[in-house]
Amino acid sequence: MDTLIVDAKEEALDEINDFLTERLEEAGCDSKAQFQIELAVEEIFVNIMSYAYEDPEGQEKAKAQAQDGKDSLWGKVRVCCEMTEDPVTVKIQFLDGGIPFDPLQAEEADTSGKMFMERVGGFGIHLVKETMDGVEYKYENGTNILTIRKQLGTK
Repeated sequence: MDTLIVDAKEEALDEINDFLTERLEEAGCDSKAQFQIELAVEEIFVNIMSYAYEDPEGQEKAKAQAQDGKDSLWGKVRVCCEMTEDPVTVKIQFLDGGIPFDPLQAEEADTSGKMFMERVGGFGIHLVKETMDGVEYKYENGTNILTIRKQLGTK
C-alpha cells in the first residue's frame, strides 16, 4: 500500500491528487472513474481539513503524545492507496487524528427541489457514496479511518 502524509491544509490537495493520479494512470483508470475519484477525494479531504481539527484539546493531546515520543496525526492526513486485480479496484484510505466523526452517520442530503441548492451540508458525502463502489468508516486508536473503493475494470 502506497502512503502519503500531508498537513491538513488546502495546498496539500494538489500533492494528494498527483500522488493518486500517478497510481490511477498506472492501473489504466479511465477518465470518468478518475474524475469521480478526484471529486470524492477532494470532498473528503476538504471535510477533514475544515472540521477535524477544530478541537483545541486535541492539539494539546497531540503535543503531549509528541513529547512522549508517540507519533500523532494531529493536523495531518495520511492517504493510503492500494490496487487489487480481477476486477481492478482502487482502495483509498484517509486517516486523521482529529475529532471522531463518522460521515456515514450524518443526515442524508436532500437532493430534491429548491432546498437542495439552499441547504448547506451533506451533499459531499452523498456524492462520495453515490460515485464510489464502497465507503466505510471506523475509529481506532484515536484515528478516523475513512475508506473508499472504486472498481476500475478487469485486466
